[in-house]
Amino acid sequence: MVKRSRQNPAKIILIEPVRGRPVSKIESIEHEVERLDDKAFAAFREWFMAHENARWDRQIQADSKNGKLDSLIQEAATAHRSGQSTAL
Repeated sequence: MVKRSRQNPAKIILIEPVRGRPVSKIESIEHEVERLDDKAFAAFREWFMAHENARWDRQIQADSKNGKLDSLIQEAATAHRSGQSTAL
């Protein structure tokens, strides 16, 4: 069921049919994913994995740019110089 917000009529609120409580965005997405057939689910999974990987890459790039990985890089370099690493 769909209902409009009293405070903001432009905002739509999804209402759970059985309990009559508002449905979160996450619950709404979960419900839609559960309704996908196998082919659509496979396509969604492929898209989601690519999207998740891209977000992870952006986060790593931002962390690197902001120096958040510097201590890990230094630790790895120190371990390598002291012979605690192996060639791949």
